[in-house]
Amino acid sequence: MKLFDLFASGLGELILNAIPQEQIDFICENSLNILDAIYKHKSSALGIVEAITTDYSALSLDASALQSQIADPNNLALLKDVLAKLG
Repeated sequence: MKLFDLFASGLGELILNAIPQEQIDFICENSLNILDAIYKHKSSALGIVEAITTDYSALSLDASALQSQIADPNNLALLKDVLAKLG
C-alpha cells in the first residue's frame, strides 16, 4: 500500500477532521505569509543579487579549463559556426 492509497482510503480526511479548525486556519495563514515573504525577497534587489551570485558561483571560471575547452577542435568549430551565424 502506498501513501496515496492511504489518503485515498480516507486517512487524510480523518487526520484533517482531528485537527481543530483554528489550527488549520493558522497553518494556512502562516504558509501564505511565508510564501509572500519569499516572493517579495526574491523580487527585491537583495534577492536578485543573491540569485546572480548563486548563478555565477556555479560557473567554472578557471582560465586554464576555459582555454582547454576553447582549444578543443570540436568546440572551436562550433564557436566559429555560431559566430558566423551571428554575423
